[in-house]
Amino acid sequence: RTFQRAIQVRPQYGASYEWLGTFYAEHARYQEAARQFTQAIALAPDNPHSYRKLGGAYIFMGRYLKAIEVLQKAIALYPTSGAYSNLGIAYFNVHHFDDAVAAYEHACTPTSKDYIACGNLARAYYWAPGRRSQATEYYRRAIALAEERLSINARDGDPHILTSSYYAMLGDRRHALEHLQRALELRPNEPEYLLTAAIVHNQVGENDVALEWLEAAVRQGYSASEIKVAPELDNLRGEARFQKLVEPR
Repeated sequence: RTFQRAIQVRPQYGASYEWLGTFYAEHARYQEAARQFTQAIALAPDNPHSYRKLGGAYIFMGRYLKAIEVLQKAIALYPTSGAYSNLGIAYFNVHHFDDAVAAYEHACTPTSKDYIACGNLARAYYWAPGRRSQATEYYRRAIALAEERLSINARDGDPHILTSSYYAMLGDRRHALEHLQRALELRPNEPEYLLTAAIVHNQVGENDVALEWLEAAVRQGYSASEIKVAPELDNLRGEARFQKLVEPR
C-alpha cells in the first residue's frame, strides 16, 4: 500500500514503479512485477536497471526469449555483472549453453569475487557440449569464494545452499549434504533452497527424496517453469510426480 501510495502521489516518477515491481518479484508475483517494470521503462526508457529487473521477471515467468531481448537492451545501455548473469540464465534455460558461457564469462572475470557468477559459469561449462572438463575449475573457485563469505558470516544461508550444489556436481556427497543441512536450518521455507535440495539429492542418486523437495518448492511458490527446464532434473521427467509439478495450472 505504501508503494502504491507513492505512485498515486507522483505517477510520473518511474522509480516508484520499479520499487513496487521489486516487491512483487520478491514475493513470486512475477506478472505483476513485470507490469510495474514495464511502466517504469515507459517513464524512464534509458534506465538499464528496470530492463534488468524486467528480464529477471520474464525468466521466472518462463518467457526466456523475451528476457534475452530486454537483457540485451539493459547491457547496451549499461553493462553490469547482474545483467550479464541474468542473460546467462535466460540463455541457459533455452539450453543455449555456449551463449550462456559467453554471458557468464562477463560476470565471472579473473578478478571476480562473486561466487554466484562463478558457480553459474561452472554450471554452463558443465552442460555446454564438449566443455564439461572446464567446469571443475570454476566449481572449485566458486566454493573457495563462498567459503570466504562464510568465514565472515557463517549464518549466511546463500553461500551454504549454493556450495551444496557445487559439491554435488563435483560428486562430493558428504560436503554437499553438510552445507545443504546448514542452509535449510537457516532458511527452511525458502523456495530456491528447496529446489536446490531437490537437485542435490537427485545428483547423489536419491530420486524419491528429490521429488519430495521439488513438491515442497512448488508449494512455497517456486516457478514451475524454472523446474521444467533445469537439466539437472532430466532423469526425473518420466516420473508422474514430476510431470504433475510442471504441467500448466
